[in-house]
Amino acid sequence: LALAFNDHMRANKFLIYIMFLSVVAVVSLPIFTEIYVYPAFSKYQMRETEEHAVHISNHIAGIFGIDNMPIDYASSDFVNEINNARKNFNLFKIKVFTPDGRLAYSTEKDEIGDINKHPYFYDIVLKGNIYSKEARKDTKSLDGNIIPIDVFETYIPVIKDGKVVIIFETYLDNSASKAAFDKIISDITKAMSIVSLLLFGAVMISSFKARRSMKERESAVKELMKYRDNLEVEVKERTAKLEDEKAKTEGILAGMGEAVSMQNLDFKVLYQNKAHIDLVGYHFGEYCY
Repeated sequence: LALAFNDHMRANKFLIYIMFLSVVAVVSLPIFTEIYVYPAFSKYQMRETEEHAVHISNHIAGIFGIDNMPIDYASSDFVNEINNARKNFNLFKIKVFTPDGRLAYSTEKDEIGDINKHPYFYDIVLKGNIYSKEARKDTKSLDGNIIPIDVFETYIPVIKDGKVVIIFETYLDNSASKAAFDKIISDITKAMSIVSLLLFGAVMISSFKARRSMKERESAVKELMKYRDNLEVEVKERTAKLEDEKAKTEGILAGMGEAVSMQNLDFKVLYQNKAHIDLVGYHFGEYCY
């Protein structure tokens, strides 16, 4: 009974543990997607975008030639090449900076002539390093302007003889790929959520049935333990009663004046009273022949 009760307790703890893991799985899935999957994809996309932006910048710089600096940014050839790059490479906007931070060209003409005074420009870009950032729709870009679409903003310095001679800033339109990725993540999350909920439901149903079975088993165990206790009490009472009756019977036989003995069917002596022992001697356990 004790072993059955212990087994019941272990099974109950196991079911609670399984239920806890199921709840954790259902809750942690969207958290895992938000904390790990989405940032991992964004990081990969950022790296691909930087390589893409470098390719675009090298393409434009190669057409006009670094040795031909300064470039006539107002020329039709340069403007046409920029427009072709925007069309071919899905760019929302392109800017060109001189090493002193002056905006020499922008597809948004009202920005031309502005000075980039942000620390990242001098601490990172002018030291020859690429600098990128993902700008979500309706948030500020690196230059502080509100972006109407999702973009990857990348600064690419072009270096000659160890010095930065020109800086391209590209805004890669990320709306379509982000929407596609969001849909994939959403579909995966929905599918995994449905699977997790089904699993959780199955575990809950199994747990409910198992708990009901364990309650029935627990009730049966308690009944058996109660019956055992009652049986022990009854055995003790009957044993005491038999001992009392035996003592009374032996007292009567011992007090008789006649010699009395008892044998089984094989004539083995099972009992002798005092008169019988005095008469023939003590022969308990011996045979009469």
